[in-house]
Amino acid sequence: MVKIELTTDPSSSGSCAAVNNPLFGSGMHPKLLEACRTSNCGLLDYLCDHLVGPDILEDKTPYGNNALHLAVTLGHGTYARKLWLREPSLLTSQNNDGETPLITALMAGNKSMAKALIAAASSMELPDHDLERLAGNRMCLMLEMVDTCGQNVLHYVLRNMPDQDLALHILDKVRQHQDTATRLSTKVSNYGESPMHIACRRGYSDVVEKLLEIPGSSDEGPRNTTAMHTAVLAQQAEIVNKLLKKRPHLASRVCNGETPLTLAVATNNLEMVEIFMTHDPSLAYINGGSSDAIVFGSQRELDESCYHSPFMLAASLGRVDIAKEIAYHCPDSAFYCTAPDRSNALHEAIKKEHLKMVDYLLQTPQFQRLINQSDSGGKLPLHCAASMCNTELIRSLLHHKAQDCTAVTTDNENAVDVVCTKNDLCRTRKWNDAYNLLSHEINFATLDPTENRAKKGISKEEQKEMVYFMPHKYTTNTSLVAMLIAAVTIVAAFMVPGGYSRDISDRNLALFAKKASFVVFFISDAVAMCSSLAVAFLCILATWGEDLEIYSVKYKAWMQRLMLLAYIMTTVAFVFGLYTVLSPKNLWLALLILALSCILLLIMSLVSGNLAVLEFFFRLRNVFLPRCRSRYNSLCPG
Repeated sequence: MVKIELTTDPSSSGSCAAVNNPLFGSGMHPKLLEACRTSNCGLLDYLCDHLVGPDILEDKTPYGNNALHLAVTLGHGTYARKLWLREPSLLTSQNNDGETPLITALMAGNKSMAKALIAAASSMELPDHDLERLAGNRMCLMLEMVDTCGQNVLHYVLRNMPDQDLALHILDKVRQHQDTATRLSTKVSNYGESPMHIACRRGYSDVVEKLLEIPGSSDEGPRNTTAMHTAVLAQQAEIVNKLLKKRPHLASRVCNGETPLTLAVATNNLEMVEIFMTHDPSLAYINGGSSDAIVFGSQRELDESCYHSPFMLAASLGRVDIAKEIAYHCPDSAFYCTAPDRSNALHEAIKKEHLKMVDYLLQTPQFQRLINQSDSGGKLPLHCAASMCNTELIRSLLHHKAQDCTAVTTDNENAVDVVCTKNDLCRTRKWNDAYNLLSHEINFATLDPTENRAKKGISKEEQKEMVYFMPHKYTTNTSLVAMLIAAVTIVAAFMVPGGYSRDISDRNLALFAKKASFVVFFISDAVAMCSSLAVAFLCILATWGEDLEIYSVKYKAWMQRLMLLAYIMTTVAFVFGLYTVLSPKNLWLALLILALSCILLLIMSLVSGNLAVLEFFFRLRNVFLPRCRSRYNSLCPG
């Protein structure tokens, strides 16, 4: 038995007069608030039956929450049941944010409380002869209520519940009430989200299937997107299949410059691309994915500005597997483009320097027409590769038998001319390799004899220096260093660490031959010697004859790798040679040398990885230091 001590004195704090106290304003009676907080059912009965009356349940807090809101928030199930049995209207009462007790339970993640509220609204006894119809209406009224943000029960249950069980339970409840089901499924919140959009985003495929069975259910999402777009972004293949079956027109919708297929391409989702292409291959001819879309224009302008087909988008992003899938279903999809510059898929792959995509397009016979197809400026893919001085792309194009090397642009420039205009890359190895490759393929007799190359930023003397003397200078210096390393390693191999044994049984054998550090010394010394000799051989091979095409980026790349390997192995041999000699008597000194050498190897690795940056700063020093000196001499002649 709950002991309740209340006074009936009107002047006391527990009387009805407390409701009108300025401290509480028009809020909830303090004793009712205490009963809600402590889940005191006895106090609730006393307030309703003796002290105040049933009207006390109409009290609300300043936030508009009634007693049932508070009980649901605190999770007091028994107390909440007593409240809705005393006053059924509490089930459909809303607070200042438009939330019903059911929405409050959903926001708290209390599934059992939410189910109890729905069951109460659907089976509550009412003083009427048509009990089932009225009970159904009460439940439908509670489910259809929306908050101030335009969200109904389905919005909240899909967003706040960790699974789709409760959403399916609600949809089963309204199956016999078609009007309620329609209003629930068609409601779009103030944020532009429909229940189907949220279900697609959360991956609730069963809920999506139930919603698709309701005629007219909304599939809208924010910013004019659809449930199909959302399912693709969420990588929900099962939901996409269901949407394609029930609403196939969504697959061709262009929203914010994207179709569902272009979204699948952009997210590199091969499975999704296969689903769309199997369903309808014509989707490959719908443009989307424009990088120049009118962001601040109308939606119509935004959608009409898209000019990338799915295949073009795959080419520009380097998605080879996706491009193969699209080309399998639509062999001519690579030729479909309405871009202003009329660039094709090979142009796009070269601009983004996707070598694997370029090789795929060049090796596939059906795409041969792309090789000599020019854009609006008359530029072939070869001209695009030449403008970037990318020797790998240039070599791939030049090796194709169909390539027209002598083609010119609308400015009457061939590929060599395009390279010569790249003043920002002048005097770099990248520029030199590109010029070397192209000049060997293109007959200079076809060039315009009146062309003034000095206007393009480089004279003929400079061209000769860069094309002929730079390779010789580079290989000469590299070969000298390589031979020096080879000589050092050969001498170190014969002058073994610690010398030779003087014992009669082991005469002329290395003293420390059985130590592991000695074995490491000999292996690293041998690798360093072989690497340096290989570099020297490549340097000699690269300068044979007058045909300097053999001096290519492949030779230099191997020279750099082998030279770096020789440096590292020479350092390792030095360290372990000293370690072999010093470790028996001076272990601390051997470990110190080992640590310093590890730091040196780390620095060498970092420098080799950032060689281009160091070369840039070195060039800046050569440019600005003479200017500073001349400026200083002019200001201080003495």
